[in-house]
Amino acid sequence: MLEAHEAHLRDGVGMPLYGPNGEIAGLGLASSEGGTNLDRSALYLLRAMAYQFHLAYWDHEAPPNPLGQVHLTAREREILLWAAEGKSDPVIAELLGISYPTVRYHMANIFAKLGVNERTLAVVKALRYGLIIPSFVGADYQTR
Repeated sequence: MLEAHEAHLRDGVGMPLYGPNGEIAGLGLASSEGGTNLDRSALYLLRAMAYQFHLAYWDHEAPPNPLGQVHLTAREREILLWAAEGKSDPVIAELLGISYPTVRYHMANIFAKLGVNERTLAVVKALRYGLIIPSFVGADYQTR
């Protein structure tokens, strides 16, 4: 904080990024003007962009990713698609007519298959590797 003060930085946001094998990185954005008020949707967008950058960096620096071998079940894809639409687990359960613990069970499987521990990263990774296509959310997705 003292270094930020000395650099005349008055406002900002810091975001932790968690990668495979326990890797931890961070992104920080700061302003010398101050008065930066980000609403929740802007923070979510910033978070998704940070994860996308982190994945692109990881792809560049790491050995090839074996995600081509990952298979998500139809239900896992459906749940992940609703998560990509910003729906919470309780809302997803209601939309699909299943219990909240069932949604959590599927999310845990998705996390394990994608090697992640956070839903935003799971969505970004699935999008990046073509495992889900958000415009196909709902019943239409099952037929494509």
